[in-house]
Amino acid sequence: MAIGDTIRKLRSAKNLSKQYVADSLNVDRRTYAAWENGEQSIKSNYIPQLAKFFGVEIGDLYKVRNEYKYQTVVQGKYGIGKHSNLDFNRQRSN
Repeated sequence: MAIGDTIRKLRSAKNLSKQYVADSLNVDRRTYAAWENGEQSIKSNYIPQLAKFFGVEIGDLYKVRNEYKYQTVVQGKYGIGKHSNLDFNRQRSN
């Protein structure tokens, strides 16, 4: 799911208008609509504001599209994976 889809779903779930969200973030409604539609990238300084506004973690705005991307980006970046002591996928045996 792209960030635009995520913020659209969050906004719809709260029954908020695009205008209300845009006004709350001090951006033009057309700018906010372009974010939701994936027509314009969201500037990084608005990401924390969006997360706070919708009451979610920043990472929740960037729901990873699939497990492969998660493994490539998250596990690769932080060394979390099959060849690490921090393998969260491995089950503990007690």
